[in-house]
Amino acid sequence: MTPAIAYVTTADRDEAIAIGRAVVEARLAASVNVLPGATSFYCWEGEVKESAEAVLVCKTRDDLVDALIEKI
Repeated sequence: MTPAIAYVTTADRDEAIAIGRAVVEARLAASVNVLPGATSFYCWEGEVKESAEAVLVCKTRDDLVDALIEKI
C-alpha cells in the first residue's frame, strides 16, 4: 500500500464538504481536510485572475487515485 494525497480546489467550503463526505463514504479516501478561505491566482484567457476557493486535501492510497479522481 502506497499512500497518496490529492489536492483539490473547490468553489467554496460547502462544495468541498460535499465532495469530502462523498469520497470518504465511498471509501476512496481515508480522511479529508477542508481548508476554507484560500485565495488562488491563475492565468485565464491571457489575464491573471484571482478567486476565493476552498481546498480539499484527500488522504488515500495510490491504487485508489484514479477512482477518486473519477468520483470528484
